[in-house]
Amino acid sequence: RAPAPRDDTGDANGRKSRKLSADLQAILTVLGRRSEEQRKRDEVEGRSLDLSHTDLRGADLRNAHLERADLSWSRLESSILINTRFDNARLMHVCLEGAVVIEASFQNADLESANLKGLILKDVCLKNANLGAAKLQGAHFVNTDLEGADLGAAELDDAILRGAINLTQQQIEEAAGNERTRLPAGLTLPPEWLPQDVTPQKQS
Repeated sequence: RAPAPRDDTGDANGRKSRKLSADLQAILTVLGRRSEEQRKRDEVEGRSLDLSHTDLRGADLRNAHLERADLSWSRLESSILINTRFDNARLMHVCLEGAVVIEASFQNADLESANLKGLILKDVCLKNANLGAAKLQGAHFVNTDLEGADLGAAELDDAILRGAINLTQQQIEEAAGNERTRLPAGLTLPPEWLPQDVTPQKQS
């Protein structure tokens, strides 16, 4: 698969992204398919992949093992993340807009201030992930596990969380949203998310 076209504009904060070379997709495929023995050896020896500030737009990372990798400030728009493993990875400020995210795992991953706007998260594990200040406006959670996830200051305006698993009222209270945010049955939109003349009610 040929890499998507790239530009030199950098990210929204003015940081230049490293270019996705013609060979980087092949390199990512090899690295992502390391054997379990190799991954355990890397963990014991304290080694991890550093892909921070990298332009990976359009990359095919299906079935890749990127546990403990550093992808902070990287661009992953329109990437394919099917059965991709990001457990314990660093993904702060990563941009995932337009990505295909199915059966991926972000357990214990750090997604602080990550951009996940409009994503459909299907069969995804976000257990104990840090989603503090993450941009989740319009995201759609389908059978996605949020047990223990930190949603402090996460932006959930217009998000559909009806399919979220293990989401608690306390997590919701720590996030930000609006009257169009949809929660699982039994949870209630916080009063500050609603217009002044609307009374909070449990969603059904």
